[in-house]
Amino acid sequence: MTRKRSTKTVDRNPAGWPLAEYDRGYPGVQKCRSVLDRAAKGLLPCDELTVWRVRTSTRGLVATGYFCDQHLPQQAP
Repeated sequence: MTRKRSTKTVDRNPAGWPLAEYDRGYPGVQKCRSVLDRAAKGLLPCDELTVWRVRTSTRGLVATGYFCDQHLPQQAP
């Protein structure tokens, strides 16, 4: 059995996380990642400022998610 090693890094930017020049919607800020969860529940998308960036690294793959204060996962910080 192989053990997967995972690293999680959480950063906070009070001004919000800007979009990169190649992202759709530039200039602007990242959208809260709770959009899919809220859509599945029939709720409107979150329009709060995304102040948290959560990066999860597992075996060389990095996943990045952006969250507002309200929707930051409990286990992140």
